[in-house]
Amino acid sequence: MNNNESDHIPAQNSNTAPDASSAEQHQHLVPSDNDAEELARQPSNPTSVSRYDNPTSTINTLRSNAARKMARTAAQERDALVALYESRNGKNWKNNTNWLTKAPLNEWHGIITDNKGRVKHIYLPFNGLSGYIPADLGNLTELTTLNLRLNKLTGYIPADLGNLNGLTELYLNNNELIGEIPPELGNLSNLRKLYLNRNNLIGAIPRELGNLTKLKTLHLGYNRLEDAIPRELGNLTKLTMLHLGYNRLEGAISSELGKQEELEELFLNTNRLTGAIPAEFGNLIKLRRLYLHNNILTGYIPIELKNLVKLNTMDIGHNKLTGGIPAELNELDKLEILDLSHNRLEGEIPALSLTELFLDGNKLTGTIPATLSAERINLDGNKLTGVIPANLSSEVVWDKDALVALYEATEGKNWLNNRNWLSNRPIEEWHGIKVGHRSRDVVIELDLSNNNLSGKIPPELGKFTFLIRLDLSYNNLIGQIPPELGDIGWEPSHGEYPYQTLEYLNLKHNNLVGQIPPELSKLIELETLDLSYNELSGIIPPELGCIRKEEEDGYIYDSLWYLILKHNNLIGQIPPELGNLIDLYILDLSHNSLTQIPSELSKLERLQKLDICNNHLTSIPSELSKLKRLQKLDVRNNNLPVAMPQEMGKLSQLWQLDLFTKAPRMIFTAKNEDDTDDSANSWH
Repeated sequence: MNNNESDHIPAQNSNTAPDASSAEQHQHLVPSDNDAEELARQPSNPTSVSRYDNPTSTINTLRSNAARKMARTAAQERDALVALYESRNGKNWKNNTNWLTKAPLNEWHGIITDNKGRVKHIYLPFNGLSGYIPADLGNLTELTTLNLRLNKLTGYIPADLGNLNGLTELYLNNNELIGEIPPELGNLSNLRKLYLNRNNLIGAIPRELGNLTKLKTLHLGYNRLEDAIPRELGNLTKLTMLHLGYNRLEGAISSELGKQEELEELFLNTNRLTGAIPAEFGNLIKLRRLYLHNNILTGYIPIELKNLVKLNTMDIGHNKLTGGIPAELNELDKLEILDLSHNRLEGEIPALSLTELFLDGNKLTGTIPATLSAERINLDGNKLTGVIPANLSSEVVWDKDALVALYEATEGKNWLNNRNWLSNRPIEEWHGIKVGHRSRDVVIELDLSNNNLSGKIPPELGKFTFLIRLDLSYNNLIGQIPPELGDIGWEPSHGEYPYQTLEYLNLKHNNLVGQIPPELSKLIELETLDLSYNELSGIIPPELGCIRKEEEDGYIYDSLWYLILKHNNLIGQIPPELGNLIDLYILDLSHNSLTQIPSELSKLERLQKLDICNNHLTSIPSELSKLKRLQKLDVRNNNLPVAMPQEMGKLSQLWQLDLFTKAPRMIFTAKNEDDTDDSANSWH
């Protein structure tokens, strides 16, 4: 989306100030002569200057007072950061460079100051913070950005954050925060972006948030917020994105929201909202995405929605809407995805031309228009008559077609369990299949492991649109892995569906051959990739190091957690690009013919298990000593030298270590409990 938060860190000022650990460190904070003279001229200054006073003495006094005040402020700001570190388990952060040292504050990781040493930005996302948010942060009165998202913060949001009058961006999303949203946040008059999504917040949305008239992005989704949507949110006329979805909000949708004419994305889905869709939504002429699904909305679809000329996606399914489908919706040239499923709509289907159309679960009648056009369509559960137009039957590819191709290509009649396959029973009753909430024809899980599948994996599996789990392990599959598997769920725009792309791919214990398709890197949601115990050959595609995904709030990060390629015939060096998979927990490349370990693997800060035994490796980079969370390391049966990098003794979390090799035995000596130096561990 265009309005996602940015992870941009402002450039640090070259003339930044040190911390306030001593008076000597703050000599540069003393005002200049011009500053002091300006202070002397201000009538509001408590020091009265008469024509009989000594001007030089007065200026020096003012300079001294200002210096002491700025030093006290700097000390308070340092104390606030110290409180953040000590209460947030700072010693276990992913990056705590220079924290609690005498280094200038702007050299502490994630801290940026202005040229007077005042803290302007705190940028610590995805850094392993835990515990509560200290109220001391409310003392950082010059703060403009506070970014603590994607951590494990708990407790309440401090009301003291409402003191940060200069704050423009506040990111506390993707934590474990509880309690109500403090109404004091309504004091942040300069705020442009507010992200509190994906926590455990409860209670009502404070009406005081309607005071944030400069706000452009408000994301409160994925919490447990209750009561009605405050009509005061209609005052936020500069909003481009409003996300209140996945809560427990009740009552009618206020027509005041129709005043937000800059709005591009509106998410009110998956709540308990009632009443009609406000006709005033037709005023949101810049709206591109509208999500009202999974509520209890009633009444007609407002004809005023025809004014949303930029609308790309509209999902108002799973409500109790009545009446007909406005034919005027066909005038929305940019509309690609329309979901009106599971309502109580009646009448005929207008001639629509879309990419995706979901009308299932209604009371529609008549024939299907010959001019109806959609690449993906579901009309199930209506009272339609006549024949299916030829253009639909020839264009639409259902998940069922991919299942039929799999059955035929892998000798389905010989499966151990083929219950209901190719029968007239609903697909969700076919063995090994789980379907999605939108359609009984949309497969989200396919598990046929240990089921005596034989033959080749058909490329048609790449046509699954919402598949999130594919398990064909422990079978007798042969041939190559189709590169088309990289196309699963790969479409440029789905809207906000809960299952967009594959998260789990398991093909282990088969007889697959050939190279690993680099196209698998397109599976940007993939968390587990297990291709072990096959006959795969060639190099490990460096593209696998580029599996990345983007959160709805704009944060981009590597998603792969488990990469298991053991027991194959892979050759060459381990790609340095695998070092980009910073979320990886397990990397198992054992029992291949790999020749070189890249130093870039040292960037895998979360890695807990590294198994590279039974290869042709000749050295271990000393940089692997940076894998602070490594618990299991197996380098057996390689061509490693007797002398191992001394730095490897720093792996203090290691508890399972296998070092027996083709060369003479290596011995690891753990440090004594009384030793404090990591170098006390040693290799011999």
